[in-house]
Amino acid sequence: RLLKAASVGDGPRGFNDDVFHGTGMIGARVAAAAKTLPMMSSARFVLVRGIDDAPLPEHDALAAYVASPSPSTCLVMTADKIDGRSKLAKAAKARGAWLEVAPLKGNLLERFAAGEAKRRGHTIDGPALSALAESGRPGHYRLPRPMLASNDLAFSFSGLKTAVMTLLKKEAAAQR
Repeated sequence: RLLKAASVGDGPRGFNDDVFHGTGMIGARVAAAAKTLPMMSSARFVLVRGIDDAPLPEHDALAAYVASPSPSTCLVMTADKIDGRSKLAKAAKARGAWLEVAPLKGNLLERFAAGEAKRRGHTIDGPALSALAESGRPGHYRLPRPMLASNDLAFSFSGLKTAVMTLLKKEAAAQR
């Protein structure tokens, strides 16, 4: 959200942002969206989630765009794993636009979560924080996401500690 907000600013919602998903993605459509001029804003934001789920020929179609991108578009592509030798990866690396981010684990995850909570005026520590860091797997548990529809950057830990403790108790009972 922050990257999108930094890209499109206060322009009207929905005019300057597009989201695509790798499964069934057509590279030419993504490139066309990225080439579209912004409307009542200085930039566009185009997000492709799970580019690694798209067929390789679609990666190649995007590689041509990445090699010569629109200066008014922020194109973000996410993947769990992508071959760094592909045309798309090579084009992104050549433009200096390739960033690999490894998941945080253990103490680093704990420090990040505690720091992020503090930055937002909250605290999370002790068993809840440790359990979250040790057992966390993306998508494994459904935890509450308060204020998700608030359309701002506000954040709340309301119910999160309780949900984590409840999950821990269920996990402990299941392992007996």
